Amino acid sequence: MFSYWEKKEFSNYDTVIIGAGLAGLFTSLFLKKKYPSRRILVLDKNMFPMASTKNAGFACMGSITELEDDLKTSTLSEVISLVEERYKGLAILRQELGDQSISYQSNGSFELIEKENTQVVSKISEWNKELYFIANQEAFSVASLSDRSFRGFSAMVKNEWEGEIDTGKMYQRLLSKNREQQVEIRMNTAVVDFEKKSDSYEIRLENDFILKSPQLILCTNAFTEKLLPKVKIQPARGIVLITKPIEQLTFSGIYHFDTGYYYFREIHGRVLFGGGRHKDVETETTGKLGINDSILSDLNKKLDEKILPEIPYEIDCAWSGIMGKSKTKKPICEQLDEGLILLAGFGGMGVALAPYKAKALVNLL
Repeated sequence: MFSYWEKKEFSNYDTVIIGAGLAGLFTSLFLKKKYPSRRILVLDKNMFPMASTKNAGFACMGSITELEDDLKTSTLSEVISLVEERYKGLAILRQELGDQSISYQSNGSFELIEKENTQVVSKISEWNKELYFIANQEAFSVASLSDRSFRGFSAMVKNEWEGEIDTGKMYQRLLSKNREQQVEIRMNTAVVDFEKKSDSYEIRLENDFILKSPQLILCTNAFTEKLLPKVKIQPARGIVLITKPIEQLTFSGIYHFDTGYYYFREIHGRVLFGGGRHKDVETETTGKLGINDSILSDLNKKLDEKILPEIPYEIDCAWSGIMGKSKTKKPICEQLDEGLILLAGFGGMGVALAPYKAKALVNLL
């Protein structure tokens, strides 16, 4: 039962956005800047987003082995275009939120190359030539492994364009920016379905409250199919763990290996380590949070053998997040009907791609 006042003041909006992750909140922020008088509401079914506050804090554009692997399913021009969008997206992220507010560190990243993949080092000059126009700077260079204590790697490639952020601070700042612009945000508010009427959409919430808006934007990523059954975006669970502080820690920065399937970094004197979903793809193609014990065991083993050999450590906690993957690595950004727009499918690259795609979407509206 809802009061007259609730129905009068809280049911009609100019734009309703479903999904309060990076895509949803950047879309609302750019919309409000473009149309200051517009009343915008952002909804999310959870207390926290399913990916945006659970990622490892990597500001990534793609390691060299990932780019090589992408060529198996995409053309060279498609791969380069996606790198360019990620690069521009990170620039927008930093400009909008501020490096200090998100603890951005522009120290590059390092990809650790195992012996069987050392031939990729010979591809550095080719990729630098192809990507140079994006930043007027070479992206990749060979780095020295001699001052690292890692084991099982034969080479290391640095990516000058990547960096690291504090995920929690990034999301807090994005929330604050939206609230400064008087965007309304409601967490723990699930949408059951929506229906198009003559001049607006009726959006039914879990408590049967009905919202009305002429414009509905879905930034639902891995959970898009629940509201749009014909749109196929595959959920992909990723597991991350973090150690307690380690006194003997000898490295800093962010690292990838095994074609980007594993990633780790030093943060606050701890090691954050994630990945390994390719070890059990079938189980990890899920929209349910949880910990896959076999993958957690694999992460622990690689910590012992490759990252922290002979260095004692304790695991503080582990968690999972849900990414959304389109058929290609390109996010889906399109108008599905009059007033109905979909922005989803970032494939684990939402930190870089969401700001770019959200801004491009708003510029076209």
